[in-house]
Amino acid sequence: MRTFSFAGPVRPPSLIHRCTAWVLVSFQLLAGLPAYAVEQAVRPAPTKAPDAPALVRTPANLTVRRALPAHGASTDVPALRAKPTDSEILGLRLFAAPLRPVETGGSGTVLQGLRRVLGGTGAAPSGTAPDNEAVAPLLQSLAQSDNPHGTETLEQFVAAHPNSRWSPALRHELARRQFAQGYFQRAIDQWESVWKTVRDGTDTGSVAVGDEVLSCLIEAAMGLSDTRRLSRLVGEAEKRPGNNVLDGKLERAKQAV
Repeated sequence: MRTFSFAGPVRPPSLIHRCTAWVLVSFQLLAGLPAYAVEQAVRPAPTKAPDAPALVRTPANLTVRRALPAHGASTDVPALRAKPTDSEILGLRLFAAPLRPVETGGSGTVLQGLRRVLGGTGAAPSGTAPDNEAVAPLLQSLAQSDNPHGTETLEQFVAAHPNSRWSPALRHELARRQFAQGYFQRAIDQWESVWKTVRDGTDTGSVAVGDEVLSCLIEAAMGLSDTRRLSRLVGEAEKRPGNNVLDGKLERAKQAV
């Protein structure tokens, strides 16, 4: 078996080999350093931030007004005149729904009702002034009362003025108070009576009061599971103009039936 020998004189590395070795060693050292150390080494020196603008102080001649504006309690009701107009009565907002007059004679139209409410020149029925004069003391009494569930004054008025233009809306308020106190059948009978009065009316008051009464009757019938009454009310409501709030209750009533 042959053997080869490479023994010979050892020569010193050349300059090129030395430079290459130094470059490789330097790269190995840099590769082992953390990234943040390299970033700090190559990041330029921070420059001085520009001076911030001077603060603008509050003018010395400024006057702060801390006095509250004049105001009254939300429960304060303005005094009515002896013969108030329809607009003044509508603006009282004593009840959950605005008090609206109902033209039970059948001669009123939606346009005439709007004109009377807005203070226009629409012809008013002959009983307008006596109706408003009679209802004014009742409204003032209710405004000053501290019992939001009282029914005695309302019962007295509707009994003494059954043909008043304000009677259907006041009977609706009476039924609402009765229902809230647990007199369910008494309230339902009152609502049914009002509903028969206003369901065929086309004036603004009849439509508004009819929607309120019909809504309460539907809620009461669903709460008492009176499907017969509910079915009848749904059929009668189909003939009335659309009402977004009432339409939602009618859909629920149809599902309940």
